[in-house]
Amino acid sequence: MTILPIAIGGIMLLTSPLYIGVLFRYPTGKYLIAAAAVSLALGHLSNRRIVNIKV
Repeated sequence: MTILPIAIGGIMLLTSPLYIGVLFRYPTGKYLIAAAAVSLALGHLSNRRIVNIKV
């Protein structure tokens, strides 16, 4: 599930580069990408901790 947003972003980049390219051209877009990456990492770690059941 962690790879899904990255895969969708890649597909969007291939199908409509002008739409997603705005994120790479402007500084605000780069901050949004960084915030999304941090959120994705924190979500992955919290889900991993929730799912890790010790028996």
